[in-house]
Amino acid sequence: MTTVLLRVLLVPLGYAAGLVAGLIVLAAGAWRWGGELLTRGNEEAVVSVVGALMAAPFALAVGAFAVTVAALVGILLAEAFTLRSWLYHALVGAVAALVGRWFLLAPQATAGPGPVRPELVVAAGLAGGLVYWLIAGRTSGRRPNDPAPPP
Repeated sequence: MTTVLLRVLLVPLGYAAGLVAGLIVLAAGAWRWGGELLTRGNEEAVVSVVGALMAAPFALAVGAFAVTVAALVGILLAEAFTLRSWLYHALVGAVAALVGRWFLLAPQATAGPGPVRPELVVAAGLAGGLVYWLIAGRTSGRRPNDPAPPP
């Protein structure tokens, strides 16, 4: 019983921490991208950065929902099949981030690669997956008679 309660607490905590880690990586990369646009002195660049900042809350909500659904599938598979590898969780994070990016950019697929480059999204997903693994993934699917995970 305590193992189930521990999983119920650790999984959302690990997911929330992974999401924050991914957003920090995205913010750091987007900050650099925005700075590059603004240093060009192009008025269109300034308007696009301001527009992106205004649309950011909606985009983050939609992206977070898409990422959550994709990550939930990976988390449920890890819990069901006792998948504890850091590589598995990092790859699930990267795939979930790419699904979120695709979900956001699918309507304007012909408009180009978009402001958030795929390699930045993959880096954010990898960071989120690794943070999730540190908090909850190392003990995925833990049963009461399982040995304790290595430190």
